[in-house]
Amino acid sequence: MRSDRLAHGVRATLLVLLAAAFLGPSWSWDEERVDIVVVEDRSASVSPHDTDVLDRDLPLGAVTHRIESGSDLGQALREASDRIPVGGAGRIVLLSDGRSTDPVEGADHPVDTLPLATVEGPASPTLPDAIRPGEAVDLGVEPERLSVDGVAIPPSSTLDPDLGTGLHHLELGWGDVTRSARLHVREAPRVLFVVPDVEAGVPVRDALEAEHFEVDILTPSTLRAEQPDPAWYDLVLLADVPAYDHQGGDTPLPPSFLHDLRREVSGGLGLVVFGGSQSYDMGGWGESELGPVLPVETNQNDGRMGAPVTVLVILDNSGSMSQIVMEDGTNKLDLAVEGTVATREILRSFDRIGVMSFDDAPHWHLRPENVDDRGNQVARIRGVSMGGGGIYVYTSLKLAYDVLSAETTPLRHVILFSDAADSEEQTQGTIFGWGSGPSSYDLARRAWADGVTTSVIGIGTAADQDASFLQVLAERGGGRYYLTSDATELRALFMKETRRLVGSAIREKAYRPKVTQEHPITEGLALSSAPLLGGYVKLKPRPGTQVLLKGPDRDPWLILGRYGLGQVVAVAGDAGGAWSTDFTAWDQWPDLQAQIARHVLRDEASGTTAMVIEDAGSEASIQLMRRDHDGLARDDGLITLLVEGEPVDLKLIEPGWYSARVPWPEGLASAQLVVDGEVVVERSLARPSPLEFGEARPALLEQLSEQTGGVHAASWTAPIETAPFEKRRPLWPLLALLALLLMPVDAWLRRSIR
Repeated sequence: MRSDRLAHGVRATLLVLLAAAFLGPSWSWDEERVDIVVVEDRSASVSPHDTDVLDRDLPLGAVTHRIESGSDLGQALREASDRIPVGGAGRIVLLSDGRSTDPVEGADHPVDTLPLATVEGPASPTLPDAIRPGEAVDLGVEPERLSVDGVAIPPSSTLDPDLGTGLHHLELGWGDVTRSARLHVREAPRVLFVVPDVEAGVPVRDALEAEHFEVDILTPSTLRAEQPDPAWYDLVLLADVPAYDHQGGDTPLPPSFLHDLRREVSGGLGLVVFGGSQSYDMGGWGESELGPVLPVETNQNDGRMGAPVTVLVILDNSGSMSQIVMEDGTNKLDLAVEGTVATREILRSFDRIGVMSFDDAPHWHLRPENVDDRGNQVARIRGVSMGGGGIYVYTSLKLAYDVLSAETTPLRHVILFSDAADSEEQTQGTIFGWGSGPSSYDLARRAWADGVTTSVIGIGTAADQDASFLQVLAERGGGRYYLTSDATELRALFMKETRRLVGSAIREKAYRPKVTQEHPITEGLALSSAPLLGGYVKLKPRPGTQVLLKGPDRDPWLILGRYGLGQVVAVAGDAGGAWSTDFTAWDQWPDLQAQIARHVLRDEASGTTAMVIEDAGSEASIQLMRRDHDGLARDDGLITLLVEGEPVDLKLIEPGWYSARVPWPEGLASAQLVVDGEVVVERSLARPSPLEFGEARPALLEQLSEQTGGVHAASWTAPIETAPFEKRRPLWPLLALLALLLMPVDAWLRRSIR
């Protein structure tokens, strides 16, 4: 009986021990003796006025861990934790300004923090490798003293943009510390501007020359005569110049020029293109070597867009057109003539135009010829005079189609202007009414089958006797039908039909461009107060490009893209033409043009050679990379790296990639890459400022104490007193061990009972 009770007692004890071990109890107590490690930040960013704080009495028995240079607080806390015995109670006391050069991820022990004052300097200026004349220079720091080429100037974070060309020596000072740098001001950027005529390029030229650019304006004829090489320039501008001439004449932009332009843009040349009636698809850019370079889709609306067209306008000059419709004596025919002039203005230089007036006989004013200013085309169109009788529609169409059959342009089109109440000879030989002979419908249908389309502009109302005839005629001819009773609308209708015909992406409406994203090109522009623009070309950006400005209906207005190493900007507006007459008078017009130009300028050495200098502790690591225009490695030529005129050993990493290490100079030095005796890249060599002068994070210390269960003291009032450290020891291992020891006893007692 006694054995049974003993066995049951052991079994119960075993189960209690296992259950208790499973619950994981622990034993805690306050440890009076605490291992303390004091981390002192004595790096350069700590104010010298706080050295007294670091020298005061510290907790009794504390071990000091000092940070003498740099401010890697995370590493310092890890090293401090390593000095606390494993399993022992410990705390870390951190005295720092909180400027850590590396991330701080907490600590294994509570961290008490005490903030120290910090200083801001000295810092090295952040200068570009080279600038162009007129560029503003942001030093990135605010020095107490500043001198350029040994001449003291008022200290500022920016430099006078009118520094002369060449290499300039800068010195920036704070107290007893001086930082030096070199700034290379390159030659003024050279710009080639191709425009239909010199006067059209004046607004952009004046804006760029005011910003120290050297601008050569060439018209297509002078471009063909002088044949400039795009490699001579840092930037090329194209404004409203077609890429080819389908009539077999001189090409406005010769294929050889476009080929060279594409090659140079791929190698780093900047390119800016502007809109206009002869730009983008209207100028055939997409079908030339210019197409792949542009940051916009080309030939986006119609497979024929950009193709040349021959337009033959037939004007009804019969007696009914003499009706006066305006107080100044203007009649219907006068307004139709002005509509024809507008048609000619919309057509491009590679298009052709013919004008014929007709009553009961044809009167030629322009037999189809290229659109240009030779032969006073506008004057001849305005020479259309009043006739008599009514327009003979069949005879006029037959003559027009016969003439157009000899034209070779891909698009051939007739615009017939006629009176909806008096359109005679609708069938051959029948002046009034509908005869039995061939009809005008038959002519229009056959012409359409032969590639000649016909649109009709009628003056009158839908109730007029010939309105339905004119409408069906346009349908049979594959064109459009326009009818108005208001003669003042005729010019707009002629323009609408012509733009539709040439596949024009032009939109004419008043608007102001709006900024879509922050960018150096749009920086500081108050576009909301700019004058209104009058038109633009509807563009479609390519994938991967940036739309920096938008126009009406959120249509892209300024698109930035890249082709190879070169940057390309496409502007939907014109370059100072009819759409932007008022806009060019805006006081920020020069800023916009200069900011566009500066951003896309050809980079140094055409972007084919790069020198990168990195901090490698006591040494500078210099990486040299050379590529050709296609991005392939270059290892030709005799390559030498000079530091202050002395050659440095280069190590070949791979073809086109070289590396070198040199000790940091005491002050400022120059590093030059020389290829075949010519300096192609020059950089300043100066040791960067200590990393602890990075961004100040005043809340870091308080957050660190909060995360680790430490104490944050806002200021030093007495030697740091740390609270007793609560120490815990888990009991489950002991309980599990006791249960393990009882298991054989339990088994033995149970066997003995049996």
